[in-house]
Amino acid sequence: MSSQFDLGKTNALSSNTSTSTVSRRDVFHWPFLAAGSAVVTGELLAVAVAGTGLSRPPAHEQRVADIVRRSLVAAAETASATSKTTLKVLEVGMGSDIRLIRRGLYNQGIAKIASNNNSIKSLEITGVDLNVPKGNNRKDAEMLLDRLGATTGLKSTLKIQQGSVTERLPFDDGSFDAVICCLTLCSVTDPVAALQEMKRLVRPSGGTFGYIEHVAVNPDEPYRFLEWQQTNLDSLQQLVADNCHLHRYTQETIHQVFQNEYASGSDQSKTIFEDRFLVDKMWPVTSQACGVLQRGA
Repeated sequence: MSSQFDLGKTNALSSNTSTSTVSRRDVFHWPFLAAGSAVVTGELLAVAVAGTGLSRPPAHEQRVADIVRRSLVAAAETASATSKTTLKVLEVGMGSDIRLIRRGLYNQGIAKIASNNNSIKSLEITGVDLNVPKGNNRKDAEMLLDRLGATTGLKSTLKIQQGSVTERLPFDDGSFDAVICCLTLCSVTDPVAALQEMKRLVRPSGGTFGYIEHVAVNPDEPYRFLEWQQTNLDSLQQLVADNCHLHRYTQETIHQVFQNEYASGSDQSKTIFEDRFLVDKMWPVTSQACGVLQRGA
């Protein structure tokens, strides 16, 4: 049986459909029958290994590219108002494979900034991660950025900083015009501390925070069995996937840190864009959320 769950969202990022569905078979998979068995362990290990590679579903990749684009363009607009010429971007959890750059997920944002009439002439991307890039990944990423610069006229450079975002990073307050966080807050030891550090690093006068994360199913969403899977397989997922938590209310935590009721002045943040959705073929991290927030603009 393959009854369908409507995602309940219009997928504006899909070029060939206006809505998306995910099958009971794809979301539920088979852990209901095999939970706690070696089969589940093997499947989660496979997911964990696959999650470290470059390949992701095209619709998910386009969502990431869209979040990067929205974040960079909004930050560039306010930076140009002060005649800044270099846009500084921090990517948290860049990964040893530098996946976002190497998959071209910055390309749309860089091209859009280059085509706009603004003062931005260069982009400086700093990646922070516990694991530094391996093999030729950094060289590949820099080569791709050079090619993009030759095409768009907007020069982009890459810097790498090893470290944990749950601790104070060696950058001054407000050092970055945009901070990008993709599938990282699931595995940090302290999400609140990580978000507080990211907020500290975002320029307070119009800097942006863009995120795409897998999240816990909310109480008002209809995916009760998916929630059952999240809660019952959470411990195993943490074990086999580098502390990845399946059931964190990450979007709510982001709101608490960036938009808490006591924020005032430059501490205020507004939501530019936000969405929740399911991603077929990314079980067990099926439930996801993305958004772009802008500080003090």
